[in-house]
Amino acid sequence: MAPTRTAQVVYGTDPAQVTLSVSGTTYSKSSMGAAEPKFVASDREHLTVTLEHADPGASDDPRTWVAVSDYPSVDLKRNLTYKTTGMWSAALQVPALRREGEYRLAIREYERFDQTTAVGTTTNYAMADRLIYAETMPLKATELLM
Repeated sequence: MAPTRTAQVVYGTDPAQVTLSVSGTTYSKSSMGAAEPKFVASDREHLTVTLEHADPGASDDPRTWVAVSDYPSVDLKRNLTYKTTGMWSAALQVPALRREGEYRLAIREYERFDQTTAVGTTTNYAMADRLIYAETMPLKATELLM
């Protein structure tokens, strides 16, 4: 079942920085990490945000958005967990000069699960990711370019 999430972008006084917050239902417990110390509680999910821009030579097709190479993807850190509700956030550097519809944030959450295998006396510790949440949020234009 896909998680229920709410995402919010907060704009401050610096047009080159925004804060992204994501909150919603999360794990109350997990079998990962219970028996094997190589996996810790924070390993069970992974939220990341990527700054994307519309390819100027392409149509309005949503597949024409590409990652902005000057701004690497950022992992969101879990700041709060209360019972089964979690909150993740990150301060992000973004272009200070933006036109309406030019940039967006692509949020992705991956569920991590144990793929550890044992062959004889050798144990191969591994984890796999499965996409469980994806959302895009357009960035507002800066006042200089409105």
